[in-house]
Amino acid sequence: MTTFEEIIKRATTLGIPIAKNEFRKTAKKPVPAPPYLVYLLNEEQRGDDKRNRIREINGSIELYTDRVPDEVLECQIENEVFFDIEFSKEQSLISSENMVQTAYDFKIIQKGR
Repeated sequence: MTTFEEIIKRATTLGIPIAKNEFRKTAKKPVPAPPYLVYLLNEEQRGDDKRNRIREINGSIELYTDRVPDEVLECQIENEVFFDIEFSKEQSLISSENMVQTAYDFKIIQKGR
C-alpha cells in the first residue's frame, strides 16, 4: 500500500522545488520561479486504539508553471508519482500571476503512525 509520505518522496525526486502548503517569501529566500510544486493534505484519523488507528488523507499536489501548461512535466508526474494510485486532475489559469495551476487530487488510506 502506498503512503502519503511515499507520494511526496516521489514528487521530490522530480528535481523541482516543492513545499508544504505554500512557499514563504523571506529576505533571504524568495519564492522560486516556476515550475514548482506545492502539496496539501486534509487528514482524518479513526480507530479504537493506537495500534488500529487509520489515517484517511485527501491530498493534493499542485504544479505551477509559467504562462502555459507543461505537458512533459505533467506526464512525468503522472508516470513517476501517481503510477499506482487513482487521482483526478484539474487545470486552472491564474491570470493575476500569469501562471497555470495543474492540481492532482488523490486519497490515501493507511495505518496510523
